[in-house]
Amino acid sequence: MSTKARKKLKKIFRDYIDVNFFDMVENNKVIFLSDMGLNSYEIIELICEIEKEFKIEIPDHILGRLKTVQDLIEVLET
Repeated sequence: MSTKARKKLKKIFRDYIDVNFFDMVENNKVIFLSDMGLNSYEIIELICEIEKEFKIEIPDHILGRLKTVQDLIEVLET
């Protein structure tokens, strides 16, 4: 992931959560989206904000498979 994309993603995460989960991912820790303290509606808002910022649409069949922050990063890298 490019440095610019990484900065965008970090900012989005900071807007939604207090803890910097992105740094934990970079340190090879598995962080589940459900562990971020967000309810399902807030996770959807987070994903929508990511789609808007990156000008992409993540298909529903892929959204259903997103379990960890690393899963999300891998989708953005493709």
